[in-house]
Amino acid sequence: MNSVIMSEASTNQWDFWRIYRILRKRIWLILAAVIITVGTAVVGLQFFGRQYIAYRYVQPSESILRPPGDRASSEERGARDRKLATLLQLANSPGVAEMAMTMTYADISAAGEEVAPGRASVAVLSDVGLTREEIVEMRQKNRIQAQVNTASGESGRVNTDLIVFVARAPNPQQAKAIVDTFTVAFKRFYEEYSRQSLRANVNFLKREVESARAKLDAKEKELKELRQQKGIVDLQSAVQGDYSILTPLRQKAEELQTQLASTRTLLAEKRRQFAQTPETLPDPAGKTVAAQELEKELATLTTQYTSMRGTYTEENPIMQQLQRRIREVQQKLQEEERNRPRVTNAAYLSLREEIRTLEAKERALATELAQTLAQVSKYEQRLAGYRGLDVDIQAATADYQMLLDSYNRLFNQYQAALLNLNANTESFITLMGQTSVEGPVRAGPNPMQVIIAAILLSLFLGIGIAVGLEVVDNTVKTTADAQQLIGLPVTGVIPRLESGDSYVLPKITHVLPASPHAESYRFVGEDILLTLEEHPNIRSIMVATVRPGQGGTSTIANLAITLAQGGKRVILVDGDMRRPSLHKVFNVSNDVGLSSVLSNGLQIAEVLRPTEVDNLVLVPAGPIPKNPWQLLRSQKMQEVVDALEQSCDIVLFDTPSAAVFADASVMASLVDGVVVVVRANHIPRGSELQVRHLLNKAKVRLLGVVLNDAAPEMVDSYYYHSHYYHTNGKGELPPPSSGKPSSGAKPVTVRQAKSRRVSAPKAEKPAETEKTHIVPVDPNARVEVRREDVLGKEESGGRV
Repeated sequence: MNSVIMSEASTNQWDFWRIYRILRKRIWLILAAVIITVGTAVVGLQFFGRQYIAYRYVQPSESILRPPGDRASSEERGARDRKLATLLQLANSPGVAEMAMTMTYADISAAGEEVAPGRASVAVLSDVGLTREEIVEMRQKNRIQAQVNTASGESGRVNTDLIVFVARAPNPQQAKAIVDTFTVAFKRFYEEYSRQSLRANVNFLKREVESARAKLDAKEKELKELRQQKGIVDLQSAVQGDYSILTPLRQKAEELQTQLASTRTLLAEKRRQFAQTPETLPDPAGKTVAAQELEKELATLTTQYTSMRGTYTEENPIMQQLQRRIREVQQKLQEEERNRPRVTNAAYLSLREEIRTLEAKERALATELAQTLAQVSKYEQRLAGYRGLDVDIQAATADYQMLLDSYNRLFNQYQAALLNLNANTESFITLMGQTSVEGPVRAGPNPMQVIIAAILLSLFLGIGIAVGLEVVDNTVKTTADAQQLIGLPVTGVIPRLESGDSYVLPKITHVLPASPHAESYRFVGEDILLTLEEHPNIRSIMVATVRPGQGGTSTIANLAITLAQGGKRVILVDGDMRRPSLHKVFNVSNDVGLSSVLSNGLQIAEVLRPTEVDNLVLVPAGPIPKNPWQLLRSQKMQEVVDALEQSCDIVLFDTPSAAVFADASVMASLVDGVVVVVRANHIPRGSELQVRHLLNKAKVRLLGVVLNDAAPEMVDSYYYHSHYYHTNGKGELPPPSSGKPSSGAKPVTVRQAKSRRVSAPKAEKPAETEKTHIVPVDPNARVEVRREDVLGKEESGGRV
C-alpha cells in the first residue's frame, strides 16, 4: 500500500516538474501573451469616449408599497422589497420605453413652467437626435436602466424605497432628455395602470348609490303612509331592545355586502385584465434586423397611404396596391414578432399578486357577512312574534334609518373614489427634484479592472498555449520519447553544448574531461564496457543515425576516446565515405584511407593513423569513391573488418545516415552491434522505424539508443554535475588542443589475423611469439607492413 502511495506521489511530482519545465521553457510565450493582451486592453480603452451620466430619483407612495390594512411586522421589509421589484420590472418594461419615445416638451415640463413656442408638441428624444433604434440599443447595453437605490446599513447595503433612473449618453442634453422622458413616462404608465382599477370601483359605487337612493325613497313613502294611520302606540321595552340590537347588525350587514360586492367587482375587473395581459412580452433587445426593416417599411407605406388619401379614392389601383403591400408587411412583421424572444411581463406579475390579495379579502368578507346575517336572522325571528301597528311603524322606521345610513355611506365612498380617480399622480409616484447630470467621465469599464482581468486572462491563455504546444509537439525531447520512438532502451543522454564552442564537442571527453558533457559520454562508454563483459564476442560496433545531422560522428568520436581512456585498444574507422569528417576531428591526413584499401589494394596497416589519444588509432575514409556502397558490399570489406577485430579490443565504425544511404545497412551486417543516435527536438517522420526494420533484417545486435543534443534542464546528470563542482553549467570552454600527438604517446600494435571471422573471445594478452608492427607516431610517415601479416599469407597477392 505504501509503495502505491509513493508511486502516485512521485508521478504527481513528476507531472508538476514537467509542467514547471514547460512553463520555464516557454516563458517568452507567456510574457508575450501578457504584453500583447495588456497592450491591447490599454489601447482598446482609448477607444472608449467620454460620456455624461444623468440620474433622477422616484419615490413610490406609501399606499403603493404598503396598501391600507397591512400591519408593520418583520415581514414588512420583504413585502416592500417584492413590491419594489415589481415596480422596477415595470420601470424597465418595453411599455415605459415606448411611452418615453412619445413624450413631448409639454409632457415633461413642470406645472407652471412655460414651454418655448412651437416646441410643446415636439418629441423630446427625437429633438436631441436619438432614434428608436439607438434607444433600443442603449437599453440592451444597460445604458438606460432603472434600479433600486441602496444605502449603507448595519448589515451592509440595504434597499431604500427610492427608484433611480440612470442614463449614459455622449452629451449632457441627450442624457438629461432620456431621464426626463423615462421618469415622466413611468409615472404616467403607472397612473394609467392604477386608474383602470379605480374607474371600475367608481362605476360600481355609482350603481350602488343609485340603487340605495331608490330603496330609500320607497321606504320613506311607506313610512309616511303608516304614520297617516291612527292608533299609533309606543313599543314595549323588549321590542325596543331587540330593535336597538338589530338595527346596527343590519347596518353592518349592509356595509359588508357593499364591501363584498365592491371587492368582487374589483376582483372580476382584475381577472379580466389578468386574462387579457400576456404573461410574456417580446424582448426589445431581441428584435431582428429584418423586423426593424419591416417596421421602417410599414411606417413609410402608412405615410404614403395617408398622404395619398386626399388625392385618390379607395378604389384606385394605386391605393389598393398600397393596402395589399401594407397587409403583407404587417403579416411578415407579425411572423417576426412571434419568433422574437420573450421576457416576463411586469404587469402580469403585479396583477397576479393583486388577485391573490383580493381573493383573500373576499373570503374574509364573506365569512364575516355570513356570521352577521345569522345574527340578523335571529333577532328578526324574535321580532316576528310581536303584533300590532306599533311594531310595523318601528320596523319601517328602523328600515328607513338603515337605508339612509347605507346611502350616506355609499355616497361618501363614491365621492372619495371619484376624488381619488381625479387626484394628481403625485399621490402614487413622486418625481424628486430635477434631473442631475455628471461628467464627462470615461466610458466603458474601469481601466484598472480591465488591466487586472487582462493580466489574469493572458496568464491563463499563455499557460494554456504553452501546455497545448507541448501536447501537440511530437518532437523527441526525453528518454521516454526516444525509447518509444525506436523501441530500444536509452543508454545515454548527451546534453546540448550551449557555450557556442561546438567544434570542441567531437573531442570534449579529451579536451574537457571534467565537463558534464564528457561525463554523459562516459555513461555511454560504461554501458558499452558492461556489454562487452557480458558478451565477449562483440568486437565491432557501428553508430547509426536516422538522418544527417543527428550527431553520430561526435558520438562515435567521444565513445572511442572514452573506451581508449578506459584501457581498451580502439580502432576508429570512418565508414562515411560520402562526407568524411573524422580526419578533421583528429587532425590527420585523408589522402589515403578505407576507400584506398578497398579500391586501390593498399594494406590496412598503411592507412592506420595514430591520434593524440593513447590507445586510439584512426582509419580515415580516404578519397571519396564513386560508389561507396559497392565497396562496402565487397569481400574485401569483410576481410578488413575481421582483421581489425583481431588487431584490437574494439573496432568502432562511423556511417552515413541510415535512412538516406544504404551504406549503414551493409555495415550493420558486418559488425557485431549497433548503437542508434537520435537528436532531440527533431520531428519523427517514420524513418526511425524504417531504420530499425533494416537493422533487424541485418540480424545485428541493437545495443541501445543515444539521445543527443538534449535540453540541459532535461538531463539530471548535467544539472547535478554543475552544482556538485560549483561550475557554470554552460562551461567556459578553453580552446581545443592542437591535435598533434604528444611525444610520449604509447605505440599501437596491429596483430596478425588468424582467420577472417573469429567468434571466440580474444586472449587477454598477446603471445610473445606473435609478430607485431609498430605504427610510427608521425601520421605522414608511410607504414611498411606486409599484406600477408594482416590478411594472411594464403590470400596475399605478393605485394610488399
